[in-house]
Parts: sequence; structure tokens; C-alpha cells
Amino acid sequence: MMEAKRWWILFLATWVQASATMITYGVGPLSTYWQQQMGLSQSEAGFLVSIVNAGPLLSMIWVGKEMDRRGERWMLGMGLVLLGCLMFGVLYVKQYLLLGLLLSGIGLLYGVAQPGGTKLIATWFPEGKKGLAMGIRQAAIPIGGGLAGSLIATLAPSYGISVAIAFLAGFALMSGMVFLLGYRDQRGTREQVTSSFLPMLSRLIRNKNLYPILGIGMMLVSVQAILVAHFFGYLTEYLEINERIAGLFFAITFLTGAIGRIVLPWLYDRLGMRNYYYGLLLTAGCIWVGMIFLSSVSKEISVEALFCLSCWLGFFGFGWYSFFILEITKRSEEHAIGLTVGYVLTWNQIALIMAPWLFGIFVDGFHDFSKAWNVWSGFILIVLMGFGIQAWIHTKKQSRG
Repeated sequence: MMEAKRWWILFLATWVQASATMITYGVGPLSTYWQQQMGLSQSEAGFLVSIVNAGPLLSMIWVGKEMDRRGERWMLGMGLVLLGCLMFGVLYVKQYLLLGLLLSGIGLLYGVAQPGGTKLIATWFPEGKKGLAMGIRQAAIPIGGGLAGSLIATLAPSYGISVAIAFLAGFALMSGMVFLLGYRDQRGTREQVTSSFLPMLSRLIRNKNLYPILGIGMMLVSVQAILVAHFFGYLTEYLEINERIAGLFFAITFLTGAIGRIVLPWLYDRLGMRNYYYGLLLTAGCIWVGMIFLSSVSKEISVEALFCLSCWLGFFGFGWYSFFILEITKRSEEHAIGLTVGYVLTWNQIALIMAPWLFGIFVDGFHDFSKAWNVWSGFILIVLMGFGIQAWIHTKKQSRG
């Protein structure tokens, strides 16, 4: 009975995350249409994605703490219902500033999805099954992103952008209602938190054990944010691929990312490896290789080569996230999982906010996507080398001790 309940909860957590992600990640391809309608530059279109990512920066720490105190049902369910309602509001907005304001509210409400879903898995699943469950649940993010990209690319050219937006909004609204009806908080979880918010947050800030995971996470999530915000535009504008085919490649990237989020931690566990931080460094190296190839792509690239590159970028560019979340929960205090996840992901949001906008500035400045990819691959290499050397020194010290 308990086993069946766990998998039902995993299904709900995955569905809720995918529904929320369809909206926030859908802003990337939607921004391409808004760019055409409003005459926006690449950096202005990228800034819309950054605005969405700014919302969780303000909400995730508080949301994580409240979930530790009050449970997940109403926070997650009502958050998704309100997310759908705000997305419906986007249908009636035609001005850039008002659109940005609504998107910031959408981002604020998206802040309930990540800490909430992660806490569900950490609370309900035992250690031996947590890796696979977390991988499946984290796969919801690229699945949601891929669905958003393919749906928008299919619906918008045929029926208009309003139909695509209404579909995303309605699906989120329905998903929130399903979660409210189908989930009940685990008994006894609300009474575990006795410490006040500020001392617990202060303890997290002073916890140097979290610093490496913060740094590598911010670097890797910047690549993820750029793929979400600019990959569709790169395919249509630079490689001059039609919107339907570009939407397909966009969806393939997210689909392989979903596979990566399940396969990578599963394979890591099967090999008997428990230090997920090294898994993060390994996937970062693979992402860097993909970015180097991406920067050398010409308009004459074959469909087969572009398919392989999209799969590689998706598998590693999104697949790393399961390692990241597992390492966070591993370094969290048992009674403060929600708060710790919210705290670390708040730092991630800084990278999510800045990366699409900065990359858009590079594209506008160079008038070339390839040079912008080159610059970002250089950033990745510098950060990867720094944290790789740090991890090597730490391992040497441990072996001597």
C-alpha cells in the first residue's frame, strides 16, 4: 500500500513540475513571437526570459521554509492554479512593460514548484529508491520544456500565439486542481520545524559545505537558461530553419534532457558512486564539449549532425540537474530540506536571470551567435577548471587524513 502511494506521489510531483515548466520554459519560444510582434531586439527578448526567472529569486527561500512548516498540498496546488490564471492574463497584454510585469508574477509563483516537488521525493522515498525517484521527477522539467516548445511551434503558426498561451494556462490550472484533490500532506511533518527562519537562514549562509555546489550549479544552470531562451531563435534566425522543424529540434533537446536526468543518476548509482559532485563536474565537461561544437556550426550543417548535437546538449545540458538536487538534499539538515533547496536554487536564479540577457547582449554586440557561444564556453571552462582543481585538492587532503 505504501509503495503504491509513493509512486502516486511521484506521478503527482512530476505532473505538477511539468505543468509549471511548460509555462516558464515556454516563454523562451514565445519570446521569439513577441520579438516579431513588438519589434524587440535579441537582448530585449532575452530579458523577458530573465524576468520570469527573477520571480523565484524572491519567493523560493520563503516558500521552502513555509513548506517545511505547513506541508506541500496547498502551497503547490494553489500556486499552480494562480500560475495558470496569470498566464491567461498574458493573452490581453500588448505592451512590453505590462508583459514583463505579468511574467515577473508568473516567475514568483513558479518558485513553489522546485522546493515543493523536491521535498515530496525527499520526504516520501527511502534512500535506496530516492535517486531513481528524484531523476524521474527532475525529468519533468525538460519534458515540460520540450512539450512547450513543440506545442507552441505547432499551435502558434496554425492558430495564433493566443491559442498556444491559452493551452498552457489551462493545463496549469487543471494540474493545480488535480494536485489539490489527489494529495494529502504526510502526518507529522509540520511539527518537525522549531527553529526560527532567520537563524536557520544564517546557518545556511555560513555553511561552507554548500559553496562548491552553489558555484557549479550557477555555471551549469546558465547554459540551461541560454538553451531555453535562445536555442529556438538560433535555429530559426541563424541557421534559417523553419519554425516547425526548429520546434522539433527544441523538443528533442528537452526530451534527451529528460532521459539524461533519469539515466545519469541511475548509472552513477549502479556503478556504486555516491559523490554526486563529481558527477556534476563530469557532465560540465561534456557540456563544454557540446558548446565548442555548437560555436563551430555552419548553415550547411546536416540534419543528422544537428540532431546528434541537440541530443548531446540536451542529455548533458539538462541531465546534470538530478546530480545537483541529490547533492543538495544530501547536504541538507533533515528538518530543513525545503529551506536548503530554496536557498541554493535562489542562487541559481541569479544565473538564470542574468544568462539569457547577457547572452542576448553578446549576440547583438557580435551580430553573430557563434562568437557568443564561444564566449560562454570560455566562461564554462574557467569555472570548470577552478572547481575541478578545488575538488582534487579536497580529495587529496581527505586521503592523507
